[in-house]
Amino acid sequence: MSKKHALLLMLIIPLLALGSTGLHVILSPSLSINSFPAVSNSYKPSLEDLNRYLSVPAIFSGGMQISLGKSRLYLNMDLRQEFSDYLMGNWFSNLPLSTTNFLPSVDMNFPRLGYFERRDENSLISLGRRKLSLGGSTYSFVLSNTLPYFDHLWIELNGKAKSGEYLYNFFVISSDRTVSGGPKTLLGHRFGYMNDNLKVTFGEENLVYGVYPDLQDIGPFLIYHHTYQDHSNVTATIAAEVKIDRA
Repeated sequence: MSKKHALLLMLIIPLLALGSTGLHVILSPSLSINSFPAVSNSYKPSLEDLNRYLSVPAIFSGGMQISLGKSRLYLNMDLRQEFSDYLMGNWFSNLPLSTTNFLPSVDMNFPRLGYFERRDENSLISLGRRKLSLGGSTYSFVLSNTLPYFDHLWIELNGKAKSGEYLYNFFVISSDRTVSGGPKTLLGHRFGYMNDNLKVTFGEENLVYGVYPDLQDIGPFLIYHHTYQDHSNVTATIAAEVKIDRA
């Protein structure tokens, strides 16, 4: 047995013994009939166009999951037609082909879902790309799970009290960049309290644009700062959720 194979077995055997490892592959060829017109290359797509694009199943998706104790790593890659070719063509299938020469035209934004998380009864740490949301509504004012993913660092902490639970949440999210656009980073800090019928939080959301965040932006316990500086749009937040029992 070669040294490479021996090293691979040394990595795999502990995962099989202490955790769980799985691979998945999904093939979804599809046909569709619709009345959506093809658009020109100067067309500016909307969120509705993106939702329609993502509603079409990928012809291929595959990935892996590794779970070890309270930690989990998940990765999924899908094979989709490039977004502009999808809009400019009038396809009746989900084959990832160009609209002009029938050559492969694949969306290279890989992976669409991939993250590491560690979760227990008092904390959650997530790093990578996945759906996120704040609140129970479909279209959240800050973060909505209707979007396909957020590239993020997400931290939740909670501590029990006699009458409820104290909460802390910190997140950093980077947006996709255009060819000519600068970076945009959304940071959030929230402190709160909740019990069986009430949840109250206060904090801030800070959108840093055109530059990268500094240590004050990233500081997880600084609230409502950089209010007079350029390239930073800071908003104070207060939110409440009330559970109403129906007799």
